[in-house]
Amino acid sequence: MSGFALVSDKSGPRPLSEMLAAIRHRGALAQSRRHDHIEWGILNRSSNAHFKAELGGSQKMSVLVEGWIEGADELVQRLGCTTLPDAIAESVHREGVQALTRLRGAFVIVLIDLTTMQISVYRDPQGLRPAYFFSDGNVFVAASEVKAVLAYPGTPRRVDSTVLTQLLVNGLEPPDRSLVLGVNKVLPGHLAEFHPASAVRSRLLTSPFVPMRDISVLEAESELQRYLQENEIALAREAAQHLGIPHDAHEVGAKDDLVDLMRKAVTASEQPGRYANALLLVHSFERWQDGPTVVGCGECADVLFGGYPYRIRQRAGLLKQVLRSDRVLQFLGRCANRFGQGRGDLFELALVPPQDFRFYVAEVFECDRVSRLMGMDPFETVARDFATIWDEIDREPDVPDLQRFMYVDLRIATQTVVDKLEKIAASAGIDVLHPFLMPRIVDLALALPISRKFRNGQEKIVPSRIAHKSFPPLPRRTKIGFSVPRGQWLREDSGLRQVAEALADPGARIGNYVDRDELKFIVGEFTSSGGARFSDSLWILTSAELWCEGMGI
Repeated sequence: MSGFALVSDKSGPRPLSEMLAAIRHRGALAQSRRHDHIEWGILNRSSNAHFKAELGGSQKMSVLVEGWIEGADELVQRLGCTTLPDAIAESVHREGVQALTRLRGAFVIVLIDLTTMQISVYRDPQGLRPAYFFSDGNVFVAASEVKAVLAYPGTPRRVDSTVLTQLLVNGLEPPDRSLVLGVNKVLPGHLAEFHPASAVRSRLLTSPFVPMRDISVLEAESELQRYLQENEIALAREAAQHLGIPHDAHEVGAKDDLVDLMRKAVTASEQPGRYANALLLVHSFERWQDGPTVVGCGECADVLFGGYPYRIRQRAGLLKQVLRSDRVLQFLGRCANRFGQGRGDLFELALVPPQDFRFYVAEVFECDRVSRLMGMDPFETVARDFATIWDEIDREPDVPDLQRFMYVDLRIATQTVVDKLEKIAASAGIDVLHPFLMPRIVDLALALPISRKFRNGQEKIVPSRIAHKSFPPLPRRTKIGFSVPRGQWLREDSGLRQVAEALADPGARIGNYVDRDELKFIVGEFTSSGGARFSDSLWILTSAELWCEGMGI
C-alpha cells in the first residue's frame, strides 16, 4: 500500500505534512522533496509491498511513481538506471511523454519539468490507481485521496450537487469528478498538465483500443486460465474455506449468510455508509496482509468477456436519452440487431423511442423525485460525462461497435466499482488487485473477436469454460441474485436510523444542497412504509451526510 501528495503554491501555505497525515493509513512517510514552490511526498506501508511509491528523476525532471508497473526491473536495467523514476525520466527525455503510453500496470506518474515547473500527472489506462486534484489556476494540489486534497486550506468545502444527483439516479460516479466541488479525478489513460497561471489541461494519451486478432476460444482460455490459476481460482478456494464453506460442497444457500456478513461488515465499520459488497471483501480478506489481495470483479468479467445483452439493456436507454444524437441511435440499433435475433424482449430498451424511455427511467430510478430534491434535471447532469467518453470513442473510427460499448462500460460502471474498492481497501491498509483488469488480460479481451465472447445466446464463453473445468458443479447452476438490504439496515441499525431520520433537521449538512421539504417527505415516506420506499436514495443521502461530517464539509 502506498500514497502520495503534492502541492504547488507560490504565495500561500504548502501544508504537505497535513496532507500526508490525512492519508497515513496508506503508510509511513518514505520521502519528500521541494522544488521552489512545489512540495511533494510519498507514503509506503512496507519496502516490499506490491504497490509502492518512489521519487527520483534527473537534473531536468523530477519523477514520482506510485503503484506497480509491469516489467519495471527490465526497464531500469535496459536504460542503465538505478531506480524506476530515473528510468522513466530517461524515457521521457528520449521520446517525450508518449513514452508513458508503453507502460502497463496500476500506477500514477507525476512529472515536474525543473526548467518550466510544469506538472504533469498520468494515470494508468485502466484507472487502477487513484489521482485527485484541485486547481484554481494559480494553485495545484494532487493526492491519492480526496481527504488529502481537502487538507489544503484553499480547497472549497462544498458538495458538488451534480455528482450527488448522479449517485441518486444510477449509483455511478462521474469519471472525472468527486463529490467535493472542484476536486477532480485524472481520467484513466489521460495526462493532466498544470503550469502556474493557467488552467489544468487534460488530454487522452493512451488509446484504450487494441486491434482485434483471430484468437481461438482455446487460445484465449489457455491464456486466461494460466493467469487466473495463479490468482483468482486459488483465492476463491481459500476464501470459501475462510468463510466456512467446504469447497467440495459449495451448497450456497448462503444468501442469508452473505447478507448477514455484509451487514456485520457495514455496521462494524467506522464509516457505515460505505458500500457493502466492497466492505465484505475487505473484512473477509483482512488476513492476507503479506501480499496483495486479489479481488475478482463481476463487472470486469461482464464487460470484457461478453456479458453484453444485460449490459446493453441496462445502459442503452440512458445513452440514448442523454446524448440525443443520430450516431448513438444508429449505434444502439446495430448492437440490438447484432445480438437481438431470437432474444425476445432482451433488447427492448435499445429499441424504445427516446421520449418513451424517459418515462421508463423515471419509474425505475424515481428520477422525478430526484429532480425535485436536487432542483435539476438528472439527465442533464450525466449528459456531459457520456458525451466526453463518446468523443474519445469517435477518434477510433474503425473500432467495432461492441468494442466501443465495452469501452463506455469500462469507463462508467467498472471504474466506479474500482474506485470505491480501492478507497475501502486502502483504509484497511490492504493492496487490492483486479485480475480481469490486469494489462495482459485487458489486451486479450480487447483483441478477442466478438464471436469468441458471445455465441448462440451463450455469454462469457471463455470464463465459463474455465469455471466448468476448475470448480464443482455450482457454476452450472442458474444464477441467483439478491439485492443489498439497505432498507433493512437503515431500520434495524440504531445508529444509521438516527442519522437517516435526522436528515430533514435544520442542522443536517446535506440539507444545504437539497430541497429540505422534499427531503422531509422522503424520510417520512421511508419511515411510514417500514423501509419499503426510497431506501436506496436514503442510503446514499445518509452516506453523504456521514461523509460530509467526517470531512468537515
